Amino acid sequence: MSADANQQSIFYQELNAGIRNVLLNQGLYYLSKEKDTTGFSSQYGWVHAFAHGADLLTEVVCHPNFPKNRVHEVFEILGQLFKRVSIRFTDDEDWSLARVLYEPILQGKLEQEQVTSWIKAVDFLIEEREDFYKFSNFKSCLLEVYVQLDQRNSLQDDLKEAIQSFQY
Repeated sequence: MSADANQQSIFYQELNAGIRNVLLNQGLYYLSKEKDTTGFSSQYGWVHAFAHGADLLTEVVCHPNFPKNRVHEVFEILGQLFKRVSIRFTDDEDWSLARVLYEPILQGKLEQEQVTSWIKAVDFLIEEREDFYKFSNFKSCLLEVYVQLDQRNSLQDDLKEAIQSFQY
């Protein structure tokens, strides 16, 4: 997906349209189906399914053929993911998931206003310990978005305020 999207690559736009569309669709929905929260396995090494799924989703959203009118699906998938995963990420999966938001912003594929509106609509009901882990994963993801955009002097005030004021 990365090489197909990169104008400097000899593989730029070399995927045929059918395969590209399958990859765009499957890459979009992969994280909605992933269940393996293993980060590092002493037997297999880095499994890191959520982090690598986030890398794939980032490539999908940033791909020039990804339709902007499907961005709402990205928000749905991320929102469901953070409400579904009941363990605290310990191998920076939340930071990888943040790339799904800040890379498209930096590349002009996603507006900060869209992220701001989404954050304002997300809520977490904290009743059990696992609920706090879900909230904490999401908050850590948002903080990484904040840091990455702020470092590049790209963080707009509304998104900054939405992240700073996000709470359960």
